[in-house]
Amino acid sequence: MSHSFTHLVLTRFNTAVGYAPSAKRLDSGWLRMRLAMFERYCLPSMAAQRNAIFQWIVFCDAKSPEWFREKMASFGPLVKTIYVDGWLTDERIAGSVAAADMVSTPYLITTRLDNDDALASGHLAIVQSEFQEQDREFLEFPVGIQSFRGHLYNVYWHSNPFLSLVEKVQKAKRFTTVCCVRHDRVRSAGRIRSLVRSPQWLQLIHGENIGNSLRGWPRLRSRNAPDFEVLWPAEHPSDSLPQRFLFTAAAYGERAKSWMTRRLRPA
Repeated sequence: MSHSFTHLVLTRFNTAVGYAPSAKRLDSGWLRMRLAMFERYCLPSMAAQRNAIFQWIVFCDAKSPEWFREKMASFGPLVKTIYVDGWLTDERIAGSVAAADMVSTPYLITTRLDNDDALASGHLAIVQSEFQEQDREFLEFPVGIQSFRGHLYNVYWHSNPFLSLVEKVQKAKRFTTVCCVRHDRVRSAGRIRSLVRSPQWLQLIHGENIGNSLRGWPRLRSRNAPDFEVLWPAEHPSDSLPQRFLFTAAAYGERAKSWMTRRLRPA
């Protein structure tokens, strides 16, 4: 394993961000709901990462209630929580990482992970195996899985949220991290390499998602995936295979309609 890079996984939990409404982020009911998904999917998938040395930073709002702070502290040492007051901009993410003095190597790898999603147990090792002392290169893994209404769907999605960035640390320990650009705009932000592997990520589609929609096609084995060490729900979902194909077709139809609306909108 190379010692010339530091690998950080970056997760926003309940910070104020520009692309999502912030009214609920300090509400105890909302926090408990998100913690339940975090403990079922995100946390165990990170605990199961193998053959990789990394640190995981979870960003939380400085005004979070005390019970929430105690809960986050219980996830250590796997989780390092950084509390941020106010808006969590891309610059503040990089600044917070620099202030924590976690980067002392000539290169930095950062991986983006939402708090209700999961990574395959070998994913971080695969990311690290692609390190080639790149000055700056995004790594994307287009093959993944979505979970919708308890069933799994195969997805092939470029510019998805599960990006990593390899970058050379500049003078005065300056760097940007993978959060420097929205995932759907990553192709305007620099060199990107697409790596086709077995499914590397699991995204949950649920009522609290902001901007996520079903993109996948039904899997025949739709209740679990062995490469993901998560707590799969015990209940058996009831949607039939034809129903699941209809859900996918409807989701693609809605995206096509939105695309046409944007194209026809006057400049």
